[in-house]
Amino acid sequence: MEFLGVKKGINFMIVGEIMGVISSILFGFDTLLLAITSTTINSGNVDELGMVFILSPVPGLISRITVILSSIVLGIGLIKALRDESKFKEALVILIISMLIFSSQFVLQSIQMEYFEIALGLADMWVMVAILQGMVSILDKMKNNDLAEKGIRAIKWSVALTSVSVISNLSYEFFVSNTSLVWAGVSITIVSAAAQIINYIIYISFLSKTKRLYFSK
Repeated sequence: MEFLGVKKGINFMIVGEIMGVISSILFGFDTLLLAITSTTINSGNVDELGMVFILSPVPGLISRITVILSSIVLGIGLIKALRDESKFKEALVILIISMLIFSSQFVLQSIQMEYFEIALGLADMWVMVAILQGMVSILDKMKNNDLAEKGIRAIKWSVALTSVSVISNLSYEFFVSNTSLVWAGVSITIVSAAAQIINYIIYISFLSKTKRLYFSK
């Protein structure tokens, strides 16, 4: 069984997810700058405040552009691969829903941003888990039980690390709204970003190993 759809699509999946890592790093930096802005406003340091206001929109804008490009590239990969495994079709549907959520935050500005980030985090996890399940199913058909088991462990890590990120996002607003606790909010931002990056590393490493063994040209 050659799984030509996966062979054509896996490179797009990996590149799309690498762009997702970049977006997570930029978003974490953007959130960090917002927390520093809150601290600077309370300290009354005009020079520092001006510098932060100049810098803060940049990583957020690049992060949003990267999210869009990442979703397009990943979507192309899923479209190519879905004929080989139904889980890739599920991942594509959730990816589209995720992009609708992402777009709606610019319209429904009355809803707090962290709720959008939580919804997007859960949608990203669902996409990731569906892709991993699809790969595990294919590896089962190829009789590679050892690598399939690594895929199952990657799924467990994805759920655990996404939970850490979601809990961090839920508690972030409480800490940054209290001047004395703002640096605790900064720490939570770092923990959330680290959890997402570790999650992507485990996930992309699994995809790359699968590609190297079965789908390299």
